[in-house]
Amino acid sequence: MKLYKSAKEPEIYHYFNANKEKLWMFRHKYYDASRKRREEEKWLLKQKKQH
Repeated sequence: MKLYKSAKEPEIYHYFNANKEKLWMFRHKYYDASRKRREEEKWLLKQKKQH
């Protein structure tokens, strides 16, 4: 699956599933107290279509 960066928010990405639906995810990169690099991901819901 290919992730596409959001133009406005650097930690927001979108991707397309097998049904060609656009889905969103959040990826936050940080360093913990022991100075190790960590990454947190949250997979978000589908975007609602606006009429």
